Amino acid sequence: MSNRIMYRQVYLLAGSQALFQTISVMVMTIGGLAGSLLAKQPQYATLPIATMFLGTAVTMFPASMLMSKYGRRLGFMYGAFLGVIGGSIASFSLYSHSLFLFALGTFFIGGFQSFAQFYRFAASEVANDQFRPKAISWVMAGGIVAALLGPTLARLGGNLFQLEYLGTPL
Repeated sequence: MSNRIMYRQVYLLAGSQALFQTISVMVMTIGGLAGSLLAKQPQYATLPIATMFLGTAVTMFPASMLMSKYGRRLGFMYGAFLGVIGGSIASFSLYSHSLFLFALGTFFIGGFQSFAQFYRFAASEVANDQFRPKAISWVMAGGIVAALLGPTLARLGGNLFQLEYLGTPL
């Protein structure tokens, strides 16, 4: 593999890691707030956050097995599909005012996250021996981007539409 392709793949993985962790921060930032708007009883307000972690836990092993058998590319595409489905369900839940649907959406987002946990391993696989430590570091640095970007997007997007929190990119 040429250096140009290797660097491009690592940059793509680093950007993907930043987006994945931004979504995690977004759910942690607004999941409970949106949940409190949707919950009929306050003790269920953080259910969407719990279902995100449950989705990650339930799908981590199958994600690993799928990528082991069919490759990282297919696994990452499948994970992205879960993220799109989860975000769509979560957005629709705000229109329908359904805590159950919001929790279901965050469950699928958790499934996406289980696949995204493998970005750093993919970076180590595409990088040559000399570039491997930097490649992993660049991908893991996506967490720094997410720590800054996630809360900012939650704050800016929370009131962007008539429905509160619809503008936050879950």
